[in-house]
Amino acid sequence: HNTFAPVASLPPEVLAEIFTCLSAIDLPSNPLAQNPWSDPHYGWLAVTFVCRHWRQIALQHARLWADIDLSHGCDRVHTFSARAKKAAL
Repeated sequence: HNTFAPVASLPPEVLAEIFTCLSAIDLPSNPLAQNPWSDPHYGWLAVTFVCRHWRQIALQHARLWADIDLSHGCDRVHTFSARAKKAAL
């Protein structure tokens, strides 16, 4: 059903830029979510749970992952730095 939504017609580059803008906003986390990544600074990670298409775009967009909060532990730092690829941290 997601493929019929108007947003599905946006090019991946446009969605990636939207995700980048979203990452600049502190979003409230959902206290009921079982997402171990949720906190206000990383609320944008919710886009990776919308559908496979959005997840793929977000995972491939290195700039999204370049803002790393070192206080969240080694696992997150390792994951984010690996996904950031060669983007400036």
